[in-house]
Amino acid sequence: MMLIPFRAASGLIQACQIRFMSRTPVAGDVRYVWLSVTDKNSGISCGSPLHFASYSNQINKPILVTEGALKAGTVQKFRAEYDILANAGVTCSHQEIVTAVRSRTLFIAFDADYYENTHVARALARLLNSIFEDAVLIKAQPRIKILTWNTKIKGFDDALLQNISINSISPLEWFNSLTVICKHEVGDYYKSIKNIA
Repeated sequence: MMLIPFRAASGLIQACQIRFMSRTPVAGDVRYVWLSVTDKNSGISCGSPLHFASYSNQINKPILVTEGALKAGTVQKFRAEYDILANAGVTCSHQEIVTAVRSRTLFIAFDADYYENTHVARALARLLNSIFEDAVLIKAQPRIKILTWNTKIKGFDDALLQNISINSISPLEWFNSLTVICKHEVGDYYKSIKNIA
């Protein structure tokens, strides 16, 4: 097993994940679980926290969000020009991301299967929609780019380690790159994003 700390913006550890390193499936093929103690009720909530791999709170410094604290650690070594945040998965910590990136340029680097995996596409569309809705409330213009790379390479960390070319696209370009079934899945979010963008 590997113990992975999730840090708050202050740098203090707010939670830990356990990653099972076994080659054989463990507990129904679960790879990550949150560290908890059964007789203590002051631990992590039923949600999952946002991991701040590096965070300076400088309004002009862009933020890069990726999946998983391990990936964020790798990204931090290659992309010091960004504040690096990570959620525990594409469906996690959306409101925390919205709050953390408010009024800042955002680069999203989720796994490359977004264009064909309906679950990932839907989660990313929900996140984009939440950011655009928040921007309307605070009367700000969101600045969002989605990072893309060779789709044979799944994670952003692997793309960096293999020196793969990285491109950035707009949310509308992202939508246009989706498969037909993914476009159908995120259609309602797309209409909202298009109206705001």
